Amino acid sequence: MAGRCCSFCRRLIICKTAWDIFRDSTYRLTDGFDQDELRDLRSTIARIPGVEAINDVKARVHGNHVLVDVVIAVDPTLSIIEGHEISDKVEERMHNLHNIMHVHVHVEPNDDKKVQITSDHK
Repeated sequence: MAGRCCSFCRRLIICKTAWDIFRDSTYRLTDGFDQDELRDLRSTIARIPGVEAINDVKARVHGNHVLVDVVIAVDPTLSIIEGHEISDKVEERMHNLHNIMHVHVHVEPNDDKKVQITSDHK
């Protein structure tokens, strides 16, 4: 009787381990990413001067690298160079604080600040 009980417990442990491996692998293969870590990334980006809003953040693990795609909103009156400098700061901060080497930053004008187009903007 004790042998059957031990055998059952071993089978149960094997099934539990197999399930954990399957669940983790499936999550990673479908580009799952830890939500707490994603919140940390979002918080870091939000504190960068010039970032007025974060419209989207996605992250995934590729091998041993983390890849981040972020869409930020900036002041629509900024020049292209100024917007690019902000995106450089996002990339630099992700590298320095989170050791993320691959960050794709898309910069959009903040829709909350509508700009009137005048003849000198054309």
